[in-house]
Amino acid sequence: MGPDMERSKPRSPNRIVSANLRRARIEAGWSQEEAGRRIKGFLGEEWSRALWSAAELAADPRRPVRRFDADLLVALARMFGKSLTWFLTPGEEDLSVEVGGRRFYRDEYLRSFLEEPRVRLEGEMNRFTSALSQVVLDHEARLRMALSRPARKGKGRT
Repeated sequence: MGPDMERSKPRSPNRIVSANLRRARIEAGWSQEEAGRRIKGFLGEEWSRALWSAAELAADPRRPVRRFDADLLVALARMFGKSLTWFLTPGEEDLSVEVGGRRFYRDEYLRSFLEEPRVRLEGEMNRFTSALSQVVLDHEARLRMALSRPARKGKGRT
């Protein structure tokens, strides 16, 4: 299989995380040794340079897959100041993604985990806007009532 065929072969989410792990480390300007030391503050243990290298190289389909669990993904996201979504987002070179033996085109894969949070966020924003509007209306009504009462006469302060 030639290099062009390798590039068009779909990657799994684990391989995408591997590729993004390397990209995050390079963007941060860290060596593998430094990243391995820094992860201890987020994961509780250091990674050797060899372990870090193996995790990054697992992006290559000719290498064994490195499985990333949720704890590790959260630790990496916190360490690099990235979102979980960032680590799961395929690169522009990835035309498709394979999940559980099923192939998804890049856009379909992205929609599968980006669309639901967007819809949920829109719903939360609509609920917040409605609640805020109700608070404003309530305060306006109280203010109108207070302004419509005649001023009290009698014992006043001097």
